[in-house]
Amino acid sequence: MKTENNKVGIVTCVSMSNFVKNWAQHRNLDVRIYPITNFCFYSVKIEMLSYYIERAILENGYCILNYGMCNESISQLKDHYAGRLSVVELDNCYEAAIGTAIYQERIEQGHIFRNPTTMTCWQNMPTLEVMQPVETGLYPAPITFILENGEEEKAASYVNKLKSVTALDYSVEVLNPQPHFLEDKLDQAYAKIQLASYEEDATRRLIFPFSFHNSDEYLYILDKHDNLVFSPYVAPTTPNQICEKLLEFILGHQTDSSFKVIDFDCLLKQRGLYLDKCKRFANRSSLTTEYEIIQDGQSTWIKEILWVSYDDSCSISSICGRMEDITKVKTSEKSIAESYTKECLLRQALQDETKKRQAHLKALVHEIRTPLTPLLAASDALVNVSEKGTELYNLASSIREGAETLNNRIHDLIELERGKIGMLKLKMAQYSVEDILDELQMRYTPIFQKQHKHLTFCDETPKAYIYCDKERLLQILTNLIDNALKYTKAEDSVSVAAGVEKGFLRFRVTDSGAGVSACMIPDLFTEYGKLSGGNNLSGLGLGLPIAKLYVEAHGGQITYNPAEPKGSEFAFTIPLKTISENELSDLRIVNEHSNS
Repeated sequence: MKTENNKVGIVTCVSMSNFVKNWAQHRNLDVRIYPITNFCFYSVKIEMLSYYIERAILENGYCILNYGMCNESISQLKDHYAGRLSVVELDNCYEAAIGTAIYQERIEQGHIFRNPTTMTCWQNMPTLEVMQPVETGLYPAPITFILENGEEEKAASYVNKLKSVTALDYSVEVLNPQPHFLEDKLDQAYAKIQLASYEEDATRRLIFPFSFHNSDEYLYILDKHDNLVFSPYVAPTTPNQICEKLLEFILGHQTDSSFKVIDFDCLLKQRGLYLDKCKRFANRSSLTTEYEIIQDGQSTWIKEILWVSYDDSCSISSICGRMEDITKVKTSEKSIAESYTKECLLRQALQDETKKRQAHLKALVHEIRTPLTPLLAASDALVNVSEKGTELYNLASSIREGAETLNNRIHDLIELERGKIGMLKLKMAQYSVEDILDELQMRYTPIFQKQHKHLTFCDETPKAYIYCDKERLLQILTNLIDNALKYTKAEDSVSVAAGVEKGFLRFRVTDSGAGVSACMIPDLFTEYGKLSGGNNLSGLGLGLPIAKLYVEAHGGQITYNPAEPKGSEFAFTIPLKTISENELSDLRIVNEHSNS
């Protein structure tokens, strides 16, 4: 395809765009310029360069790249787009402005180069340049300004700011651009484009490659009448064959019963409306369309991006298209959507089941506690009116004890059920660890003395301030101490201690009793584990599971370890906030005042 009317696309660094415009005007060339940001200031990836080059080639047939070899990607692009791309062989924009000889001479002298663009970019960071090492060892480095008319004041201001910030005296040289040097380089690049155009015209061979960053893309150009005027060589791969066939369907050149496009009429209407908008309003936006194609029972998704180029009179000159196989993306999207739907259904089912269990729990509490309440009240009344030591008093006491035991078991069952369905709520507040342990000591000392057992509390209780549900924390410790009472004999000992470890408060309840057999350890914190273990002691074995439930609700952990030389040790952690003695004293004063 020979270039028409000497038309060519030029991808250029913005620093050199003015030179390129002047060159094209002096030679009366019809070029389209695609400016791209400086590589010396920003990270410009090869995909970005490839995109602009491809667009320039698609819209003009050929491309000149005037970007500077400072970007290492240029050599790759040069080889990849051979025949359609001509590269201006220059190091950077400074060499393009003043020529290779002067540029190399100043480099050897250790000069820092500046032009209006770089002065603007570095305006607030002048000291960075002072820290750069120079090959010749000159310090501070001399500055060479490449300026056009009327920019001397900007350069002077830049140098003065450098001097005021660094207190260093710079030597300065101002050079005017020599446009003929870059123009000669552009002439050479343009000559290569013309030569490639004539050679292709003679051989009628299309040598445009696939997109640099995705071999599953298909590129084409249509004229304003939807006639195909340019398309790349189609490799024998399924995605590109499908793209070629899809384009023929869109243009109406082929019909095939085995090749079905879902909602094809709707997509064609959308495409037609877009092109009509372009014809009437010179629309600059692109159109993105996705096609689902069914061929031989297989589904393939193609994404097409369409944009329009205009001539000088704002009439459509060509329609450019890029097709890409996005089947893998669509498959992943479908899989994610199905997983999300499945997750939503499972979540809804879980919520429904939770609501059913909540309703069942409320009904269970009502049905059990309703008859138990008058039983507790009646047994209390009988105890109060009976004389101690009489048969009636003993009978009433037995009834009250049994009713209270039943009430406690029901409470344990309800608490476990609340924990399972997420209804367990903690009443959190701040409490002193010392006060909590003092309360336990007062409660259990008479009980241990009555059973001729020894209870000790660690003397080194930390001055800590714990954020917890006090009632449930006391329940945890109560369950552990009650267990120790059950599994110890007269003259055995039980110790309770607390200490700070890595932001947690660790409680330990240790006894010198019989310990736990190895076969029962795995079921210690399991509901009804005592029943499966065959222990003859009373109870359902819910004390440790409830303790575990409360500990984990506070954000801690509970563990069991055998004690030495015999017995058991249960330990659990609760997050804490340590406070000073003065803060603790102030807290007690506040609490006493609030309770008075």
